Amino acid sequence: MNTAQDILEQHLWSVLEPVINAEGFQCVDLQLQRNRRARRLAVIVYRAGGMDAASLEALAREVQFQLPLIGDVPGNAIDDVTLEVSSPGVERVLRWPREYAIFADKAVRVLRGDATEWEPAVIVSSAGESVTLRFDRGEETVPIATIRRAQLTGAERGSI
Repeated sequence: MNTAQDILEQHLWSVLEPVINAEGFQCVDLQLQRNRRARRLAVIVYRAGGMDAASLEALAREVQFQLPLIGDVPGNAIDDVTLEVSSPGVERVLRWPREYAIFADKAVRVLRGDATEWEPAVIVSSAGESVTLRFDRGEETVPIATIRRAQLTGAERGSI
């Protein structure tokens, strides 16, 4: 069952992702968080080839401009939201299957199944619910569901 929060986040994704893509970024994550007094919209974006403060600031202005135009989802007004647009960071924990495609050719460490030790790898590609990883021993395609945790390592692009 989708909560009102889930419906609102899905609505925000559907409206903001095309705006973010049009600016040359990929939307990694979007979270609407609420505390007692205010709501905060955290938008995590990525652009292959790097990002700078000026481009993130320009994107934040464009997203901020879109917020009043989004409209309300019944029971959830999009008003009085503090916006935060940022990069994923070099050691991001991958939360969603789509992130494997976004971070193709990046070094990660993975913890699979009942394993107790991290395995260093490079994301080769991702399709649907599986990801191809390059380990020291060679490439392996694994179901994403078998990966308990994956984290970017910040290592040089394409190296384990």
